Amino acid sequence: MTKKIFIIVLFFLLTLNNLSFGFSGDTIKNPNIISFRAHHGIIITERANREKKLYPWAFEAEISRHLLGKKAWDFCYCYPRVGISFLYTNLDNPLVLGNAFCLVPFVEPFIGAHRKVNFSLKIGLGFVYLDKIYDEIANPDNEFFGSPYNFIQLINPCINYRISKYWHLGLGMYYYHISNSGFTQPNLGLEICTINLGIDHILNSENYSIKHRTIDLDKKKLRTELALLATGKAVVKAEEKYPVFGFSGKLSKVIFAINALSTSVEFVSDGAIKEEIKRKRLIKNGKKLDHKNFSLLAGHEFIFGRFRFSQQVGKYIYSPFKQKEKYFQRIGISFNITERIFVGINLKMHKKIGDYLDFRVGIDL
Repeated sequence: MTKKIFIIVLFFLLTLNNLSFGFSGDTIKNPNIISFRAHHGIIITERANREKKLYPWAFEAEISRHLLGKKAWDFCYCYPRVGISFLYTNLDNPLVLGNAFCLVPFVEPFIGAHRKVNFSLKIGLGFVYLDKIYDEIANPDNEFFGSPYNFIQLINPCINYRISKYWHLGLGMYYYHISNSGFTQPNLGLEICTINLGIDHILNSENYSIKHRTIDLDKKKLRTELALLATGKAVVKAEEKYPVFGFSGKLSKVIFAINALSTSVEFVSDGAIKEEIKRKRLIKNGKKLDHKNFSLLAGHEFIFGRFRFSQQVGKYIYSPFKQKEKYFQRIGISFNITERIFVGINLKMHKKIGDYLDFRVGIDL
């Protein structure tokens, strides 16, 4: 499982690295930035707050590069930062939950970056090491983490204020989800929301010059895509993974600027459910229950050139096996490696509990 987490995050990190150094041909030199942020917030996951309300706090340090050239603009219709962040989180329950140590590669598109006050949206996927995990004897109350090695997926909308060419301030709201995405049980995971205040220092501020450009939106405002998805999923803790695979079809329409509405259909064959049906001998009308399911989804997408960040809510239309909930959520990131071919990562959750993280390859029709 640790190798899989490493491979996934390494792929994301290499993509960001290629973005950062792929635009080195621009005449503008991209400035490097170091940043520090303090966080305070709440744990949204209700089961973590059964005995008392938990208020985690965190400290973050990051290094990034701000891509300011025309190539960066043409690539994503924004001036993004790409970098890596170290995020330490005290989960406010030292005996059960302990601390989270996170290393997160990220991309952070800036909207209105030429203005003194502007907006950014950081999106990251990274590693987490937890110093407290489930143990049936020593820590049976930790239903949230079955392994010390986990994923973190985060999103951080932020309002930024340029004090000078050397210093910027930022006020943001972090939402992040920590889990191992079904690779090891138990895996309820945690959802955390924090308010953060940060300061940026521009190391080579003489390069910090931003030219305002207008957005030339994709003429293809209506987009149709097909994708194949696959992953592995465990039935119980420390057991082998069973294959999960399927396909999805999506229709999305740009409504304004970088925003699109989407609707999808999804078919999934879940090998972990198939194994659970076998173990529990779940039968209906003399036959084993079908482990496959079919769903309809609807949601929203942020579009940053070749990147798409999607959020959808889905409903099971066909699922003979009784799912944990009738509805589920999906959060995903996709990247067009060519004009028509894309790859992506997508997290499926029932309420605030991660089900699995799947990997996708697809085509725009």
